[in-house]
Amino acid sequence: RRAVSDDRRPLALARYEMYETWLREYLPTSYALILDTRDTFFQSDPFAFPELARRRAEAGHDRDLHVFEEHGHKTIGNCKYNRGWLRCFPGHWSSEMRAPVRCSGSTLGGRNAMLAYVDALLAASDRYMCHKRGIPSDQGYHNFLILSGAHAAAGLNVVSHARGEGVVHTIGAMNGGDMPMSALGPLDEKWKVRHPVKGYVTNLDGAISPVVHQWDRWSKELGRWLKSAFVDDAFVPGREPLYDRPPALVAFNPATCTDMPWKSKHRSGCARLRPEHFKWTSSPPESRPATEACCKFGGGIKRPPP
Repeated sequence: RRAVSDDRRPLALARYEMYETWLREYLPTSYALILDTRDTFFQSDPFAFPELARRRAEAGHDRDLHVFEEHGHKTIGNCKYNRGWLRCFPGHWSSEMRAPVRCSGSTLGGRNAMLAYVDALLAASDRYMCHKRGIPSDQGYHNFLILSGAHAAAGLNVVSHARGEGVVHTIGAMNGGDMPMSALGPLDEKWKVRHPVKGYVTNLDGAISPVVHQWDRWSKELGRWLKSAFVDDAFVPGREPLYDRPPALVAFNPATCTDMPWKSKHRSGCARLRPEHFKWTSSPPESRPATEACCKFGGGIKRPPP
């Protein structure tokens, strides 16, 4: 058995000790899916996912470790958090800067593969002690063990699923603060990963996503439906809109419209406001509505054409 360090781990890492204990209660033929809970919901049985069911009928499936990627625009290199977490580990990581971010909030595999994964992460925690260097997150370890080849060297077959193509659909980065304004839009109309009437989130092929992770980044779109369908058990498709859709942005000519100064504790400048922020008001003393200050919301300082 792995020697356990006497040093206290932060909760993000201590939970892996719980995973280890629970996994040992299951048979080697079992499968396990470990997940963050606060921002996750289930839409169907994850273990009945067709691709997974087919793979479980093949030889060697018990060595598969399924990990799930965030949206493709987010890489190890362009995300300051994931890039920073990797700096805890020795080695030169420049060749991995274009690698996708695999979210540590969801991992799936056979019981023995999951035990190997959990033990490797705890052993890395004991060895590198990143939490003593101001990095309490488990995601650095999660990506380090994949990118360094440690899992492969231990006999695991790492199966990395692109966003929207596996059991878990991790949707947070699609609405992240670093997403270009031109790429933002609703899950149904823009991203085409939500049924426009029934409300459930889909994979890229249109099939229902068994598990949806990081839904809270889309709370304005998903919150009403989740409460109605999951809490109140009262959802009727088509009876009411799934969410309040923000108005379309106004096309304007910068030569004839200039934004007024606008700043709140959350955003500075009209350029950083998203469509759903149209009801926001700037901080005192101006307390200026965004619809008055920003050209894209129909406001701004108008000038005649040159």
